[in-house]
Amino acid sequence: MKKLDHGIFNHISQRVGHSEYLINPFGLMYYEITASKLLLINSESGQIIDQGTTDFGFNYAGFHIHSAIHNFRPEIKVVIHIHDPNVIACSSSSSFLTNAYTQEACILGPIARHKYHGLVVDKEEQKIIRKSLGSKSKVLMLSNHGACVLGETIEEAYHYLYHLVYACESHLKLQSSQGGDQNLLKSGLEIANKYRKKTFEVVTGGDTSSKGKNAVGKMLFEAEMRKLDNLGYRTGYRYANGHDHFRAQMDSHLHNWFRVKLF
Repeated sequence: MKKLDHGIFNHISQRVGHSEYLINPFGLMYYEITASKLLLINSESGQIIDQGTTDFGFNYAGFHIHSAIHNFRPEIKVVIHIHDPNVIACSSSSSFLTNAYTQEACILGPIARHKYHGLVVDKEEQKIIRKSLGSKSKVLMLSNHGACVLGETIEEAYHYLYHLVYACESHLKLQSSQGGDQNLLKSGLEIANKYRKKTFEVVTGGDTSSKGKNAVGKMLFEAEMRKLDNLGYRTGYRYANGHDHFRAQMDSHLHNWFRVKLF
């Protein structure tokens, strides 16, 4: 729906145990994937614990990226990696990383950057990714490559994804329309941080926990889920904001997959 996929080359993971996570199989496009096709892998060894119903393996570079994050940041439950062209362009822009030109950029908080070292197929690079990410950022720009967004919930990860894509597109349009960075009005870090904090208070009703009904990204994600339900997908999403007729219980893996269907 959002046209954020890049063929078979993007990946989304969700932690389901201390050192285990679900990830989409490499070789299938998102629209082909069902819950039974998801892979369950060990984040340390790369061992496939549950093959699912296909013979596909996982993207090896994706494994190193997702494992580096899941093993380093235990509070993170969801990692989304994208190759959106606007995001790739901004991942290589020093001005995007150091200046907040739009309110969407302010919302993203501290943005981390990982320098490009080619395909991430070396386990040693996991250490570099962890160092680049740090302990606070939930947006990691992969220079010349794309980005990863992180969340304690799928709703929070989508919140950062949604605003990152808008921020990157706006940044590039501002640059092209104003003849470069030198003519753009910037928001200082102090203003950006203040705006981000205030926005969270307004959007979440002051509830920044991962479980509150207005937790970060939840209202936006529920609106997207309603869109899918209205299109006939019957997501089974358990709404927290008064939509009782959509509260049907379902298998947890199936629930996770319908969330992935957005992308």
